[in-house]
Amino acid sequence: MQKNGDVNISLRVRDSRHNRVFEWAMTLYHDSNQCFVQASKVYMAGNFSFKGRILPLPEN
Repeated sequence: MQKNGDVNISLRVRDSRHNRVFEWAMTLYHDSNQCFVQASKVYMAGNFSFKGRILPLPEN
């Protein structure tokens, strides 16, 4: 958690042979449904990032 209340979440995944690594980082902005996602070393896709909103799933 940052001083301003934003939350950072990161994930690093390796395959069983340790020759592929996927890194993912997400920032959840304080008092907002906004987030920023950055993925790197994605197999066959390179790096990408985007901003978006997190919305609750419908309860039906």
